Amino acid sequence: MGKKKAEIIDETPAKIVILGMEYCGTCEEQKELLEEELKSGKMKYIDLDSDEGKAWDKKYHPESTPHFLKLNEKTGKYKKVEKFERPDGTYFFK
Repeated sequence: MGKKKAEIIDETPAKIVILGMEYCGTCEEQKELLEEELKSGKMKYIDLDSDEGKAWDKKYHPESTPHFLKLNEKTGKYKKVEKFERPDGTYFFK
């Protein structure tokens, strides 16, 4: 039997998805700074080493981590965010 393909399943998509890795210090820092947004469901953090993360990796090919994707509500698709404003008013640039 062949391996079942991992797929992206999102019943209520987050407005911003952060693709990161377990051993990425900047990813961990972002998770801490954005804790409230992550808990509220406005944002979602996905570890690229997880099955779900591997599916996102195949689809979006992040060049580095953390990698921010923003949902286009008209098309239902995500696109890379070059500049992201944190809740504290500071910016994260890629």
